[in-house]
Amino acid sequence: MKNNIIIKEEPLRTLAKSYYWQALYHRVKDLSGSVCLFNNKIDFTNLQLRFLQHLEIISGLYMDLLSGEDLITEEVINDWIRAEAYLLYKKNKKDERKVDNVPNGVTPSDGRDKIVFLNRNKKDK
Repeated sequence: MKNNIIIKEEPLRTLAKSYYWQALYHRVKDLSGSVCLFNNKIDFTNLQLRFLQHLEIISGLYMDLLSGEDLITEEVINDWIRAEAYLLYKKNKKDERKVDNVPNGVTPSDGRDKIVFLNRNKKDK
């Protein structure tokens, strides 16, 4: 099932990587909505949302490449598996920095609050 999803995503990724769509995407961002990528301005379809997501991801990869980030090359951007591995590495590196910035004596929360609810039986009242 996952292979079908990857096959369907490939045309979107190829389009999103093209110079035309990357240039148009950056112009739309720069001009704050005075240019539209699609005929509809709201209520995007799932396909349009996924295409926009790929445009943003690829744009971010090229920004990392231009800024000289470690481990990102044109070859990584051209190989989707390596690009996704780079994005996962970057996310984990960012998460590690968050933990490193916690003051001494404070333990970072795992996102789950530790609240205990006590059940009172009607007999106890």
